[in-house]
Amino acid sequence: SEAAQRPGNCPACVSVEVDLIVGQVDDFLGCGLMAALAKFPQTAATKPVTETTTGSSKTLGVAFTTGVRRLLVIDGSAKELEYFVHEGIVCKLPYFSERAERWGINEPEKLHLPERCPHSSFSAILARTYSFDVLWSPADWIRFLGEDLSATYGALLLAKMLLADYMVQEILAAVRHLASDATSMAWLQRAVEGLDIPELEGFCCSASSVTFAADSLKLAASSAMKGCQGGRSLFSVILARRGAEGLAHGDFKALISVLSDPSSFMTLSRTYSIGDARRRHAAVIGTRDAYSVRAIDFFRPFKVPVDGFKWLWRLIEEQVEREPGLFRQTLAVFRALQWLEHDVNANRHGSESLAGHRRLRHLPEAASKQAIRKAFAAYLLLGVRLMKRGHCSSEALLEAFTLGTLSSSQAPVGLAGARRNLLHFQPHKQRHSQYVDGLDAVAVVLSSVDDKMRASILSSVPIFHSWQYAFTASAVRNLSDDEQAACVHSCTVAWLTTEICMALRGEARSLARVRLAPVIGNLNKGQRAFMLAVSSIS
Repeated sequence: SEAAQRPGNCPACVSVEVDLIVGQVDDFLGCGLMAALAKFPQTAATKPVTETTTGSSKTLGVAFTTGVRRLLVIDGSAKELEYFVHEGIVCKLPYFSERAERWGINEPEKLHLPERCPHSSFSAILARTYSFDVLWSPADWIRFLGEDLSATYGALLLAKMLLADYMVQEILAAVRHLASDATSMAWLQRAVEGLDIPELEGFCCSASSVTFAADSLKLAASSAMKGCQGGRSLFSVILARRGAEGLAHGDFKALISVLSDPSSFMTLSRTYSIGDARRRHAAVIGTRDAYSVRAIDFFRPFKVPVDGFKWLWRLIEEQVEREPGLFRQTLAVFRALQWLEHDVNANRHGSESLAGHRRLRHLPEAASKQAIRKAFAAYLLLGVRLMKRGHCSSEALLEAFTLGTLSSSQAPVGLAGARRNLLHFQPHKQRHSQYVDGLDAVAVVLSSVDDKMRASILSSVPIFHSWQYAFTASAVRNLSDDEQAACVHSCTVAWLTTEICMALRGEARSLARVRLAPVIGNLNKGQRAFMLAVSSIS
């Protein structure tokens, strides 16, 4: 049904919304109210889910166990529709909660919609109130109301009238998104004329009041990123004047171009020598992490302005959340960042030289590397959220995920030196249980996709053991029995730790026992217990 595809609807609540929430009174002619409601037993929310959007301590489960109220809704053309809504849901809107005690038992509560507010706007407000989602993006509102600016503007007026402040901010972003050309801007300017709507004050003329060419905006964003907090705050204010809570139409491309040009904000340190050793652990000055360097003679750290990088990434991430169509464009940022670490030829003094016989490695400081990898992990989680809500295709998410699987041999042609992937899920040939900041990015993605998508992810790297340590026990549990067996068949014995073995099922367990049998004398207590358990079952 159409309602099942609306944002925020769970299957258990679809029949309630379609037949009970937005049903017209004509559907119930000839039968009493209680007889009609008896057709829809209130078992929709057997597992209460806390609704934190409005800050209330009530749960949606409690809302569905309350009685039902009749609302007679009248629009500007005097057209009347009668709605049947759970009392607990109605009282989540402050406008109704203040009037609940005065409602009659048999008489419906009348609600006159504001001018320019159609019944579809009220239906959208109700659907949002029933929704389990903490946040609706502009794409969610547009999916429900369509791309009609007047309906979205009507929903904004109604949300203000109902005192639903959290909805006001969500719908405001949708209005600003739709008012992106001269025609829609002119209509909105006429609509708000004479009305007290502080949220839209200056919006219609903001783009002309703060005018930037694309190059100037890029330069200003780059300066703010590398500057102090005060400069970033000022730049955010300028963007707020230009458009929807941070970014005006066309500004997104300019901000993407800033992060897609690392040379404009990356700072190189001096070159350090590590002597003649084939392998040393050289600590980068100013960081706590050590770097494993192989067969190189010099290394030169680089860094990015971490605070400014995080700030600019948050701006971009928030805009993609509001406009999911920009998800794929954002991929350009990480394509530009992933190959920054590389080896080049150098002379005996450590200076780059094509004729040199020494090796010089450019590598990031630990804090910079962590900031880049954390942004990439946030980008993947954003893609997962958008895909679950139907705003991002599985192909787009797979394209983004693949960036973390590329090896050095797959670096783009034309880049100088031997490149190393900063975004790789397994950055070193060693056990690496977490991607960044305690986040198991691979496990989160695998747990959020369907079988077809998961198969595509596993096939993106034909040789499993080349990135096996990116798969923790949590990630393995999200694989099918056949996929687990294929991984065990292709992995190295070192990957079959106690945790991994305990996560295996079916054929994969038996296959793991076969792989571990030749080295049984080197197994730990947990692995031996696993071998014994599998033997007893077989």
